[in-house]
Amino acid sequence: MSRLPYILLLVGASAILGATTSLPEKEAVARAVFVRLVDASGELGRRPPAFQLTAGKRSGAYCKDGTIVLEEAAYDVCAAMGERTETALASILAHELIHYYADHGGTAGIGLVSTDTAAVAAAAIAQEAEADYRGGFLAHLAGFAVTNVMPEVLEGIYATYGLPPTLAGYPPLAQRKATASTTFRHLQELLTVFTTGNALTALERYGEAASYYDYLLREFPSREVYNNTGVVYARAALPLFQPTTLTYTYPIELDLRSRLPAQTRNTTVDAATRDFYLNQALECFERARLLDPDYTPALLNLASTHALLAHSLREQDPAGFAEVAADRLLEAGIRAREATRLAQEQHASVTPAGGYVVQGILAALGGDSTAAESFFAEAAESPLAETNLHLLRYGTLPSPVPPARPGFTMTEQLGELSVAAASTTAPAQGHAVVIATGAERLTVEQLPSPVPATTLSRHRNGDKELVIFATQADYPGTTALEIAIGSDRSQVIAEYGSPSYTLPTVGGDLLVYTASQLVFTVRDEKVAGWFLYD
Repeated sequence: MSRLPYILLLVGASAILGATTSLPEKEAVARAVFVRLVDASGELGRRPPAFQLTAGKRSGAYCKDGTIVLEEAAYDVCAAMGERTETALASILAHELIHYYADHGGTAGIGLVSTDTAAVAAAAIAQEAEADYRGGFLAHLAGFAVTNVMPEVLEGIYATYGLPPTLAGYPPLAQRKATASTTFRHLQELLTVFTTGNALTALERYGEAASYYDYLLREFPSREVYNNTGVVYARAALPLFQPTTLTYTYPIELDLRSRLPAQTRNTTVDAATRDFYLNQALECFERARLLDPDYTPALLNLASTHALLAHSLREQDPAGFAEVAADRLLEAGIRAREATRLAQEQHASVTPAGGYVVQGILAALGGDSTAAESFFAEAAESPLAETNLHLLRYGTLPSPVPPARPGFTMTEQLGELSVAAASTTAPAQGHAVVIATGAERLTVEQLPSPVPATTLSRHRNGDKELVIFATQADYPGTTALEIAIGSDRSQVIAEYGSPSYTLPTVGGDLLVYTASQLVFTVRDEKVAGWFLYD
């Protein structure tokens, strides 16, 4: 499903959301939120529900007969919440989407509120709690702010609809509000698990990251989580290649670390483990595509992984596996072309470049340098295209960009607090989510952050710990070298120099600076945030 329609619709949303507007205008805004949620749901392999905004006044919002209905009165409750309007709309619609995908209520349907006891008999407390926390996670994946807005939404809807605090078939309003707050805390735990897994991936701690994603898959088996799990397995396989095997840099890679001198290995390589990791990655990417056949990041990662399996076969026995390796490269080319085509149709900005990079690598491996240069030129916006073009022409990596102040470093802080200082304000031991037990006991805690618009979490592996101190979307401050949210990638490179390595992500890149213990998130060439770690 294309992301373009909801982007266009939201351009003027600020003028519509809180204003007195017509039903069609409200419908356009609500539909834009709905499309964004469906696109992020990871369930596009299944027919998505229809959407309707109606002037009726029965249930606030409900899911029935393959349609999610939002009533105008419920929309107006959300619109009255000012800056939190989009969050409120996303909370209601994501809640109903979870009901739809989980088939809550069966053929009778299920609503947010109702006086029709027959229609809501299936609205068990557990289903409402599941719809709250899974809906909140879905809203987060769709890019909406996640706050504890549901208690206020419920209060407003009960008041607007003139409902008593106790309805047949539903828990009392006070209990629903308390349940919403409890499930919000569970949602915050899930988000902490998700962001910690992403951070561990960025820091190349793949075994721990895989445990986090496995935990998430039990709670929320989405295409994004399957995709990230596949990336972890594929990345874990890269150091198991001989340093001279991988000539070019695939989009799935964090960057060039697998070929730097520090990454060289003995001549004995565990090829079986390497192939196991790569096949695990293939399975994860295929599962992501089962949920959404048009999910271009999984297609791109499939292309890279098939190519890596071809390299693995050639490294083990160039002559004996020549035919099978050629088949893998053929499959890689098919997936790369398909990813590029779909990304162009969906108006995505990152994956078309990644698809061209893979096609350029395959052309170079086939000895067609002219076609390779052409593909890399098509992917000019990708830093990997420049890297691979330099490798094609000169056989060497491009020289790293030095920082603006060579040899100058400062302790990075958020709100004038370092990671260590922030963590000392948090309790030594709080409520921890147990990610894995056995040989390794992995836990993560969301800690109270002493700085507004930031988050603080602590990952423990036995007696070792990692503290992550991250900005939120509205963080107003800057880094030690005055990089702020919205700064250009080029400003980051100018001030800090080339990153230690880069992790391509679905939405952009993670730029990792190990000396500063700092990781930037870059989307559309702009800094979207950063985190410190210690």
